Amino acid sequence: MQNENDAPVFFKKYAFLHILWVYIAWVAGYDLFRCLRDGEQFLDMELNPVVSVLYELLGSSLIALCLVKFVGSCICMTALLALRNAKRAVMIYVAMALIQTGVLLSYCPILSPF
Repeated sequence: MQNENDAPVFFKKYAFLHILWVYIAWVAGYDLFRCLRDGEQFLDMELNPVVSVLYELLGSSLIALCLVKFVGSCICMTALLALRNAKRAVMIYVAMALIQTGVLLSYCPILSPF
């Protein structure tokens, strides 16, 4: 039989990871939004060489690139949920959040120092 105090302990234990997960997902969504909004001009701003190569491999199709980015984000977010019980889950989540912060700083006009 489950103790009625088990649920709050679960949420307290994983609250930090859930907050980071939402932040990582939000930045991935914002990145996809900017890719769609900026259209063909995004290559001038794109800092990731993998995205530039992928864009060329997809025949310079912006929609195909956005679809690949979306699927990749979904796979990453699912993997993060699966890893939340891992021994080093906090380290993995914080690393991903820092990477996403770099992405956000490179795109967001309010936060970007450039």
